[in-house]
Amino acid sequence: LCLEDWREELLSALFPDEMRSYDQGGFEYDASIGEKFILTFFDGDIARLQRFRYAAQRTSGEYEVLCFPFQVELIKGYLGDLVKIKTVKWEVIENALGIGGEN
Repeated sequence: LCLEDWREELLSALFPDEMRSYDQGGFEYDASIGEKFILTFFDGDIARLQRFRYAAQRTSGEYEVLCFPFQVELIKGYLGDLVKIKTVKWEVIENALGIGGEN
């Protein structure tokens, strides 16, 4: 993930504009669907995960973390049952960013 502005490109590919938080929420998350707040953890930014945990413990709603399969154990160990975890394969990220093997 060394592409310039990869995070913004990826968030744009994964979520429609109306779902994106654009860092305007009352706490750290990347997108929302109603009362479900979604954080992407592809870069492994622990500080963002800590802030998301803090919000999940204190704010009502559903919480979800989108990550790579190899990150699940870390997230489960840190967040327990506070969040739902969904995984994304590396190939999906490559395709979303236009860097896949055939692209």
